[in-house]
Amino acid sequence: MLGALLASSSLLARAWSQCMRANAGGSSFTLERCDDTVYVAFSGVQTGELGTHRLVPIGSGGHGLFSPLVGVEVDGSEPVLVHATFLHVFLALFCTNEFQKPQTTAIFDHLAEKFYSSPLLGNEALSRAVRRERWCVARPTSAMSDQEKAGLHALISMHIDAAATEQEISAATQQRSPYWPFGNYALCSAEGVVVFDNPLVVVRMLHSTFMTGSSIEEEHLSYGDLFATILENLLLKKRNAIEEAPESNFFAGISLALEASGIGNQDMGALKARRCLKMSKRMGCSPNLIGASLAIKLGKITPWRAQIEWYKASCDDDMGYYDSFKLRKFPKKDSRTNMNRHRLAKFWDDLIDMLQKNQLPHDFHKRGKWVNAAQFYKLLVEPLDIAEYYRVQMHKKKGHYLTQGRERRYQVFDRWWRDRKKNSYEGENSKRSKLAGLTQDSCFWAKVEMAKEWLEDARSTESDRVEMAQILENLKGFESYSKQMVERKEVSIDVLAPRSSYTLWVEEWKVLQSNLALQIAP
Repeated sequence: MLGALLASSSLLARAWSQCMRANAGGSSFTLERCDDTVYVAFSGVQTGELGTHRLVPIGSGGHGLFSPLVGVEVDGSEPVLVHATFLHVFLALFCTNEFQKPQTTAIFDHLAEKFYSSPLLGNEALSRAVRRERWCVARPTSAMSDQEKAGLHALISMHIDAAATEQEISAATQQRSPYWPFGNYALCSAEGVVVFDNPLVVVRMLHSTFMTGSSIEEEHLSYGDLFATILENLLLKKRNAIEEAPESNFFAGISLALEASGIGNQDMGALKARRCLKMSKRMGCSPNLIGASLAIKLGKITPWRAQIEWYKASCDDDMGYYDSFKLRKFPKKDSRTNMNRHRLAKFWDDLIDMLQKNQLPHDFHKRGKWVNAAQFYKLLVEPLDIAEYYRVQMHKKKGHYLTQGRERRYQVFDRWWRDRKKNSYEGENSKRSKLAGLTQDSCFWAKVEMAKEWLEDARSTESDRVEMAQILENLKGFESYSKQMVERKEVSIDVLAPRSSYTLWVEEWKVLQSNLALQIAP
């Protein structure tokens, strides 16, 4: 259906025309404006001669241009990588006046030069990010001449074969390619057009069409004529006789897709291509159904969150729930709270994994219900994670929480909340009339723990002036930060509890300042 729609448009014919113009000219790309659309084509000759095939982080260029693609990147996760030369060419194109005008932009690479653009454009993290943002790449393929096939073999043999067979060999012997396809791919032949969006299916189908493609140069030269008649061929062609009736509409669709891709039933790799197409069938529920089921689960975990809220309220008048949980003042309540903390962490970790695997709707992380729920969870529960981290002395083994102990989910939720604030019209400077229900910086207590350590260091390093000066600067910085939080009423009442770590720190800091003033006084 999608292939027929693509074939009925002028997109394919215009793509071929533009790429031929790019090849004939001396520039690496060409632009043509038609009504409200700009068509950009890259030269297959120019790109085929490029000598560098290095992958670089996509965020290294564009000054935030690709921020949606790296929006869920966190420390320790696979970075989003892209072909260095392609990124350089695109940024040069992006700065042109024609590209900056408000219009639709269609970008094509030379249809035979598959090795320069996708699938050899970026890594799997880029593939997931592009699918999540619903960016589209239309990619027709063609028959190749002997010279083109030789160049293609030399450049992609170490990548496409590894990618195509990566799930068929054991993990111990797997040699995985760093490159991975993304977007929607249109495979064109005289028999029709078929479109794929499953990355693994794309790799294997490209591999199958590459192995079965003709090497007759005339076929490649007449490839442009195909686009002029592809719709007519699509409407008038007759399917080859099938010996047995298909078992279902799904298997009938597989036969049609195989035929449209130009792979005959007797061609080399036809059996693998058929198995590959069967694999493209979505297994399990759709993203929308999974999202709906998560909403039900969110309701089911609400009692766990409510119990933590009750625990917090019961500790506010003494030392606050952070210090109470850290010191395990109430073993029975602390144990129940700790269990609920782990349950909630499991729910949110599973949700993030599903989102990164594109099992949820593409805009799931932008929906207000989930952004607000994640933010509330972070503000309520992360102080307990910090308390546990320092209770078991992990800061002495790994380092402080902010640099070594923060869980990945909280970093993701920070990005969700920042993106929400960018797109909202709420007043940033609106003043609070009372203290916040939850401290608005979920890492506040981690900063308190660092400030407590600085106080200890200040008492033991009075003879080292250079080190002492740095410690005092850190302490003054935290004092300024915490005062602003309190003045703006962005802290919860537990922060100002009589025996909270913060209240005790303020008192000790005043004592240290008094002692230092006495030492300096003549």
